[in-house]
Amino acid sequence: MNRLIIDFWAQDCQSAARALELRECLRENGNTAWLDQLLLFCRDTKAAKAAVQELGLPESKVCFVFADNRITYQQVFDHVNQVTQPKDVNILANSDISFEHPSCADIPKFIRPTVFFCLTRWNDTELDPHMKSSQDTWVWQGKCRITGADFSMGVPRCDHVIARRAMDAGYQVFNPALNFVTRHHHKTGYRTYRTEDKVLDPGHYTDVVRLVIK
Repeated sequence: MNRLIIDFWAQDCQSAARALELRECLRENGNTAWLDQLLLFCRDTKAAKAAVQELGLPESKVCFVFADNRITYQQVFDHVNQVTQPKDVNILANSDISFEHPSCADIPKFIRPTVFFCLTRWNDTELDPHMKSSQDTWVWQGKCRITGADFSMGVPRCDHVIARRAMDAGYQVFNPALNFVTRHHHKTGYRTYRTEDKVLDPGHYTDVVRLVIK
């Protein structure tokens, strides 16, 4: 199974324009054929289910998990570890990242049990200029071995620290953003994090690479 995990917070968003961006991103991911399941963490499951119905997504493809606050990486890892099978490909992404580009369908061909991907996003047709220091998607196979990741997604330096946590857990960490075009939906510029939310633990900058299957 190819499972996409996101924190779906469009119904909580104070910006109507930003909420539309997140809903459109969900629509694209829900209609992406190679993704077998969407696992949505949400504060209001009733509203999230209504959004899925309004977007015309197949309900059989979507699972809902209640979260009473902004999720942490460890919450995701712990939950997925309860439901995943050893060969499942688990993809955690910010809620404004979509995977409809044909290149993304090859992600399962490259991931291995000992490998952890941290992927830099694409802004339209170009990689994010902060490619080395910014990732929005994380991929692993089966159960995740990372522990102690009790910090939120979408806050400053979370991506550096989760890369370091993956290395500490024994993974080979790669950023094959040249292989996979994960598209960023954020024209509004609306953000909710604060500078004081920065994660201060040791981190790791992940160079962008292109992987080749031998």
